[in-house]
Amino acid sequence: MSIPRAVHCAVLLPSGKVLVAGGTSGRKVLNTAEVYDPVAGTWTKVGNMRTERESFSLTLLPDGRVLAAGGVSRDALDSAEIFDPVTNRWSTTGAMPQATSQHTATLIPNGQVLLAGGISTGVLNTAQLYNPATGQWTLTAPLNTGRREHCAVLAYGQAVVTGGLDDRSNGLSSWESYDSVTSLWSSGTMKTAHEAHTETLLPDGTILVAGGTRPGKSNAEVGMMTNPAKNH
Repeated sequence: MSIPRAVHCAVLLPSGKVLVAGGTSGRKVLNTAEVYDPVAGTWTKVGNMRTERESFSLTLLPDGRVLAAGGVSRDALDSAEIFDPVTNRWSTTGAMPQATSQHTATLIPNGQVLLAGGISTGVLNTAQLYNPATGQWTLTAPLNTGRREHCAVLAYGQAVVTGGLDDRSNGLSSWESYDSVTSLWSSGTMKTAHEAHTETLLPDGTILVAGGTRPGKSNAEVGMMTNPAKNH
């Protein structure tokens, strides 16, 4: 890459190229972005984001644009912006109701983006929806448990959130799933707590939750989410 970076984000574009943006380099929070071409094996700088941000989210929208939301510069951010891969430029979009970083972002079946949890002045249970058609955000039903450093995947039409840390930095063993039709969350319990872990939807519909940062956390577990409201 053109510059070393950590705590950044990456997203696969419809062209097959990869957009990498933001993060930190040393103590500097970045607004730079670049695109990787896997055919040529090269990186190309693109337009800078309007705001320096790390610990944010990048989400590919249905129309091929990319949403960058939240994160941290000096404080948690409530700003969001859009990357257009045709022009390679960023433009501002509506501000979020709640500033957040260390959240999750999930594209749900109705085409909106669900931001869940994170941290601002404290750990959040906030859930926010971005509508690409209007460029505006709305609040939706909050999580049952505030969490940061959690994960989320889309499974069977629902955003399934697992683990994370609560407001006392305790690891969480709970999971929650958001139903975009009812706009409600349901919840359950995993076998163990996970945070800063990975969550992956496997081809058979099973969700694999693996690892985490707590001492000795090398375990993994799987759950079949045929009905996220009732199974774990």
